[in-house]
Amino acid sequence: MVAHKWNFPVDTVEAIACHHIPGKAKSGSRLPHIVCMGNALAHKLGIGLVRRPGLNLSAYPSARVLGLDALKIRDLADEIEEVLEVEKQIFS
Repeated sequence: MVAHKWNFPVDTVEAIACHHIPGKAKSGSRLPHIVCMGNALAHKLGIGLVRRPGLNLSAYPSARVLGLDALKIRDLADEIEEVLEVEKQIFS
């Protein structure tokens, strides 16, 4: 894995490797769950190559681990969209 070759910290390497199934992470860290939810939010918002607007993120086990209910997830999504819009304006 590139993260390992680049000497990323072990927790970061594990979070990247396990972000699709964060429950398999051995460290007990919340980082794989954070990466999982970030990835899922990107998919839901159509950021990147994968677009899955119908995802129910509050049903993800990682949402429960991180204490994210539907309202908190919607607030995060709104904030991400606002920041992206500002960044697009800056860099376009």
